[in-house]
Amino acid sequence: CEFADGNTWAKEIAKAALNALSKHDLYGVLLYDMRGERWAIDLTEALDKARLVRQIDTLNPMDMPSFDNTLQQAYAGLKNCNAALKHIVIISDGDPSQPAQGLATAIMNAKITISTVCINPHSPRDSTVMQQLSIWGKGRHYDVVNPRHLPQIFVKEAAVIRKSLIFEETFR
Repeated sequence: CEFADGNTWAKEIAKAALNALSKHDLYGVLLYDMRGERWAIDLTEALDKARLVRQIDTLNPMDMPSFDNTLQQAYAGLKNCNAALKHIVIISDGDPSQPAQGLATAIMNAKITISTVCINPHSPRDSTVMQQLSIWGKGRHYDVVNPRHLPQIFVKEAAVIRKSLIFEETFR
């Protein structure tokens, strides 16, 4: 969140993603703050969106030093989850250290996808780190210059996941 109004945008995109989900979809937020990496909103059905929005409004994200702990928590929360599709969306400037290849492989083997959103990178290397993470995670990568595009990306990510649950085939 090292850009103008970054924390405000972080909350807005968390809300946009939530609003794109049905009440039966699972939703959770991992963040790094003064308490370290943690589930700020435990993985839960999006039944009471008003309550979840109130929780989002209390969050104060900070710049995480590494992707490892956060992705490890996401993996632990999602690997045994009974969802048809499991997807992680990471927003970052890309400067946290890369996750261990073994963790990325475990996430991929658990059929959990990862999309990345890179905003305000400090160097081209930071965007490359984010892009590589999305490649490992078989997801999409976005380089964002204008924060106003952030909510649309998270809505698109939610819609892509929901759309992939639709099977069109001949019924007999």
